[in-house]
Amino acid sequence: MRFFDTGQDVHFEPGPFFIAFTLVGLGSFLAFLGLVIGGMHSLRQGINWAQDAEHRQLAKAKWSQVKTASTASANAWKDAVPADGSASTATAQDWSK
Repeated sequence: MRFFDTGQDVHFEPGPFFIAFTLVGLGSFLAFLGLVIGGMHSLRQGINWAQDAEHRQLAKAKWSQVKTASTASANAWKDAVPADGSASTATAQDWSK
């Protein structure tokens, strides 16, 4: 093989390249296989957990608590009194002055 037409021949052994590409391919395949097996296991466990009635009831109870807390927080925000204690009854026209 000629290298940039400099007149020098470049010789290399194809064996190490073949071995390296084979090992990279094998490693990639094993990594992919591990991801597939791990993903299938995780998915199966997630499905089992979701079908468990106790977890479902706990999730519903927590969701109810979240909804109640967010409603109370929104109402408190709407009914808040300024720090100086004066309730503001200003309208949009008062602010435009």
